[in-house]
Amino acid sequence: MDQPLSIGVVGAGTAGAAAATLLAAAGHTVTVLERVADPQPIGAGITLQPTGQVALARIGALDAVHAAGARIDQLVCARRGGKYLVHLPYSVIDPRLYGLGIHRGVLFQTLFTAARAAGATIECGVAVVKSELTANGRALVDDRGRRHGPFDLVIAADGSVSELHSDAPRVKSTAYPWGALWLVVKDTKFTAERTLHQTVDGARQMLGFLPTGKAPGSDTNVLSMFYSLRADRVDAWRGAGLSAWRD
Repeated sequence: MDQPLSIGVVGAGTAGAAAATLLAAAGHTVTVLERVADPQPIGAGITLQPTGQVALARIGALDAVHAAGARIDQLVCARRGGKYLVHLPYSVIDPRLYGLGIHRGVLFQTLFTAARAAGATIECGVAVVKSELTANGRALVDDRGRRHGPFDLVIAADGSVSELHSDAPRVKSTAYPWGALWLVVKDTKFTAERTLHQTVDGARQMLGFLPTGKAPGSDTNVLSMFYSLRADRVDAWRGAGLSAWRD
């Protein structure tokens, strides 16, 4: 590195905290601006593929995540009648490879801690709404009109609802119509099977069970159940009640 940069990161989620950790460790001055005033370890499960595990190893966070995660040796997707549609064991590619089911809250806690330990400054309760180009770099402006920076480099890591899309006219932002309902429960089966199970009914309905490792602050193995649903049908789903959904 010829000269350290002043870098502003918008968002302290997975991408923002990971980027902040690596950049601060490389000697840059990093400031993370997070919209939520008091971020908490919430959410459900996520699968870390081998590539993500390599990134965590580079950050120095893989051991902590691995200790709290659930190993996944294969992905199975079956039709409603039980016939396999997809059966993907990692060992087909390399016997050393596997996935890792992890609670998003555990991943957040680990990366948030790593970013601070690397020397990044994290300011919570700062909702960035736009950026402004100045003679000395790009400044970030929050919803109270306060300016942060200017920075030599700005990283927008605040997801698909980023307020900075308008600053990058070549970036196309289209709302994705599908989402999923999530439930996290104590696991008595899937962790031992080391399998991500999914069942589909055509191309528009999917039910999945992801071993998720330990919940934040717990030693109990949990399971994330997810059910696909279009975002514009959530209100109708709620209105129909749980009995209709179970049926």
